[in-house]
Amino acid sequence: MSRKKIYTFLRHFLYFIFLEIFILFLYGLAAGSWLTIRDRVNKADAVWVLGGDSVDFHRTEHGVSLFKQGVADALFFTGFGMSLQDALKAAEQFGLPRQKAVAFDSCRSTVDEAKAVRGFVEKHDIDSVIFVTDIYHTRRAKNTFEKYLPGVHIFSSPARNSNYHGKHWWKTEEGFVAVFLETLKSVYYVFAYGVW
Repeated sequence: MSRKKIYTFLRHFLYFIFLEIFILFLYGLAAGSWLTIRDRVNKADAVWVLGGDSVDFHRTEHGVSLFKQGVADALFFTGFGMSLQDALKAAEQFGLPRQKAVAFDSCRSTVDEAKAVRGFVEKHDIDSVIFVTDIYHTRRAKNTFEKYLPGVHIFSSPARNSNYHGKHWWKTEEGFVAVFLETLKSVYYVFAYGVW
């Protein structure tokens, strides 16, 4: 290989590397805001708290708060095993009577949650749902629910998480990990489930 070809190859390779770094930098600036969807809604048929709540149960607390404000007449919880049971216990501690909670167990993913709720929604003529999850999970969750629950109005009301700040996500380990994993999951959902 001639010196000129090597030089041309290296120049193109470095250009490609710098371009990738620049694209990652731009994504990094916008990622926190892009992943976040926060809808305004005054009333819906149900509030739906997604599984995967952390030890402080901020999702559960926010969902119960919305329910107690009279935003909806039904409150769903999805999740798996003990984590779901712990969320239901936390909901009672936040002032929710146990009989008011509708629980869907064996939901290990956002797609599982959408499928579990779909049948219930169809049987009970529910037209609108406010879902509660972490801020960085809202875009993938809303896109998933809109795909699996067509005809249902889906609204996002993210729970406040003290370990995550959308505009400055890279400043904490929790924020960095959350955005990194959520980005990977979002790409996976495009190819595995056709969720854009």
